[in-house]
Amino acid sequence: QDVTGYDMTIVSGVVTFQDGQHTGALPGRLVRNPRRGTNRAALPGVPAEFVGYRSGRTSNAGEATSGDAVLNSALASSGGASRMSTISLALEEEKRKEERPASKL
Repeated sequence: QDVTGYDMTIVSGVVTFQDGQHTGALPGRLVRNPRRGTNRAALPGVPAEFVGYRSGRTSNAGEATSGDAVLNSALASSGGASRMSTISLALEEEKRKEERPASKL
């Protein structure tokens, strides 16, 4: 409410801001999503190709795969921004692996 020429805000007939100061009044009620009670169990399951796609835990067939396989798949496809995200995450993970010091045990 940092503007000039603004005198007050009225909500449900109650002044909530006057001359740039909050009056302390909190009329009205909290607005919630009308579908918030939706039964989530009725929603379809996640397709296998999307399970663990960021971590490279599964392939399109649901089999275990390496980060290299995920990166190669992302580079080979034309999936747009989501594939660029996959490539970026794979490169970041590779960089983290290279930066980790070797174990002395």
